[in-house]
Amino acid sequence: MGVLIGLVLGAFLGLVVALGVNKAISAGLGENRWLLPVFIAPLFEEMIKAICMLALAFALPRVFPNRRYGVLMGGVTGLGFGIFATIVGLMAGEFQGFNAFARLVATPITQPLFSAFMGIGIFVFVNRRSTDSSGSSIILGLPAFFALIAIISHALANTIDFVAPGGIGAFIAAVTVCPFFVFLLRDFLGGRLNFFHFLEPVHEPLELPPPSDVPPP
Repeated sequence: MGVLIGLVLGAFLGLVVALGVNKAISAGLGENRWLLPVFIAPLFEEMIKAICMLALAFALPRVFPNRRYGVLMGGVTGLGFGIFATIVGLMAGEFQGFNAFARLVATPITQPLFSAFMGIGIFVFVNRRSTDSSGSSIILGLPAFFALIAIISHALANTIDFVAPGGIGAFIAAVTVCPFFVFLLRDFLGGRLNFFHFLEPVHEPLELPPPSDVPPP
């Protein structure tokens, strides 16, 4: 259920952002349109994905039991977002020929990877709220750190895509930026991705539970 909701929410907001928000921002930038893909879009789009995951966390309180579920929910949210944004671009004629092919190949890799880090941040945020933390301590630290990784990885890929247009940059980003952040993600998941048993319970050193007053047997 969480995967389905995350995919649909990401797809819907990807459609809205691609159709309206990005176009409106781009039209207002004039000659400085490069600011949209390099700076504005990574920040804005990752925040949109974070809102999707927060809505999911409030609708299904136990949807983030550990950081691997955070990665899963981040990945499907990014997948829905990226696919529908790409479809809108194809239908509008923004991507053609090799550029269209590159987008269709790269988007299912890049967008889920970016938002996977945001998903870990949302997991930590939800876990902190469950322990009755309050104030800025809920957001600062690990949640902000993982959100920053999501935004930086997105910005790096977009910058390469902007510098090498026509779909070439999308492929370059997929084979340079993405492997680095995949290895980084692997380290945050305990040193292995373990796709065949990805959702098995794992120890969570990111957020340790409060010590128990009951002595061990």
